[in-house]
Amino acid sequence: WRVDTGTMFRAVFIILFFVFLFFIRELLLIFLTALVIASFIEPVVDKFKKYKIPRLLTVMSIFTLATLFVAGLLYILIPTLFAELASLVQLITKFLPDESFLHTFDQATVQSTKKLFTSITDNVPLQQLVQSANSLLFSLSGGVTETLALTFGGIFNVMLTMILAFYLSIQENGVENFLRIITPREHEAYVISLWTRTEKKIGLWIQGQLLLGLIVGLAIFIMLSL
Repeated sequence: WRVDTGTMFRAVFIILFFVFLFFIRELLLIFLTALVIASFIEPVVDKFKKYKIPRLLTVMSIFTLATLFVAGLLYILIPTLFAELASLVQLITKFLPDESFLHTFDQATVQSTKKLFTSITDNVPLQQLVQSANSLLFSLSGGVTETLALTFGGIFNVMLTMILAFYLSIQENGVENFLRIITPREHEAYVISLWTRTEKKIGLWIQGQLLLGLIVGLAIFIMLSL
């Protein structure tokens, strides 16, 4: 059998397309996450429309409340989390080889971490806070660059996701307008119809996850309290 030139070009194009998707996988994940968030916000906006509340006010209120909630949660949990992780690392490093990455977190690093987050929650002077942060970074030795890259990379991804979700939510039919741009005209009606059904299901799924998280959190709190 023989393979014509057109088939070879199509095969090469498909391979290159998947290679391209592999290299932009993080960007695709960010965009898909933004779509999920926008899909959750859309039903809420529709409900508030019945009370003649502007879309802009509703979206900004949702993002503001979500930001304040996450910030408050981190403010409460991070000091305890780092204190427990520091103790766990101290215990684990006793059973790991000397070349393990966890050995960069020595006793000085553990104490600096505790001191840093204790300083944040205790409202100490800025100079002392900076000294604690510097002590932590110097204690990390060779892992400083990787740690900073991972941290700021994650923060940038979260910020980009929130910006995209806000942009898609703030516009009337923002996701639909985007799909109309990238979809061929002959398939536009089907894609929009498919997205409308998907959007409702995603919104209901997120609502279910939030309710499930609340129930599990209350159950764990009650059991640990007992």
